[in-house]
Amino acid sequence: RPGGPDAEAWSWSSDAQDTYTLQPAERERRGTTIVLHVREDQSEFLDEWRLRSLVTQYSDYVSHPILLDEPKYGEDGEPSRELTQVNKGRALWQRPAAEVTEEQYTEFYRHLTHDWTDPLTHSHFRIEGTQLFTGLLFVPGRPPMDLFTRDGKRGVRLFVQRVFIMDDAAELVPVWLRFVKGVIDSDDLPLNVSRELLQDSGIVRTIRKQVVKKTLELLQKLSEDESEKYETFWDGFGAVLKEGLYLDPSHADKITPLLRYKTSSSDELTSLAGYVERMQEGQTAIYYVLGESETAAANSPHLEALAKRGYEVLYMTDPIDEWAVQAVKEFEDHPLESAMKADLELEETDDAKKEREEAEGDLKPLLERV
Repeated sequence: RPGGPDAEAWSWSSDAQDTYTLQPAERERRGTTIVLHVREDQSEFLDEWRLRSLVTQYSDYVSHPILLDEPKYGEDGEPSRELTQVNKGRALWQRPAAEVTEEQYTEFYRHLTHDWTDPLTHSHFRIEGTQLFTGLLFVPGRPPMDLFTRDGKRGVRLFVQRVFIMDDAAELVPVWLRFVKGVIDSDDLPLNVSRELLQDSGIVRTIRKQVVKKTLELLQKLSEDESEKYETFWDGFGAVLKEGLYLDPSHADKITPLLRYKTSSSDELTSLAGYVERMQEGQTAIYYVLGESETAAANSPHLEALAKRGYEVLYMTDPIDEWAVQAVKEFEDHPLESAMKADLELEETDDAKKEREEAEGDLKPLLERV
């Protein structure tokens, strides 16, 4: 303990078994020294490159400097020893967003994901209250090869008090947001947290809720401010986002405004809000048709009656659409109705009524004979 001439020092030692020894000792200055003795079969952990790589992997962002005693060679070639800081010391996500440039965000994203393309957008946030954690989330510019494979990685990198815990913490990100990359740094989780603990933790459920909220807000802002970038996102990840309608319908009201489809009236992607703006007078429902491709959807015989009335039809061509659309009952008080329904009710136009009456007149003798 610190103090004057009566200050005491203590030595704690253990052989990593069941017991330890605590006894008085002498120390020249205040502080603590930890000495680890490595077994012969683990001597690799005494190598400088191994120590440096471990610090970089697990403690690169610890706020305290971590110094490594490394050899240095002068101009005369004579070796000497010098303490060199090997950790960055301050995490990018712990800095105020106003102090971080777009170039720094992009550089960090590439370092984090090993992706050579730029991210489409990012969200940098800090949650304070009953829990304290910081997040930095990115939406990639292109989908990975394993986006739709069973063994595909998902999740963000988890830190606890700036100490790296695990890659791909899937418990923090729902499967329908598996394209999101980034870091979550919690001040409340224990440093020895395991995947089993993550699966049953109130702290994790709070973090997951915020990750979903921040990501959907980020995508909504991208769709409003940078439509071209959002179309790039939709082409790469739209089918994944729609999984959320089926797997997590509680978020359907936030996901629905983000949906985009091609239609019978336009080859450009349109939102449901854009569809409603173009609805014909007297039209009450939003109509859609399912198909294996845009060509198949466009050639569907179910569109004939709708086309005569000038009604626009959404083309749903992703395999997930058949299940996802079940969670979207209506949008802005307009129900979504399949053009393929056998009992589809449409208001009869004057021309259609005239054609029907003429046809009934022509068929009357046949019907009477039958």
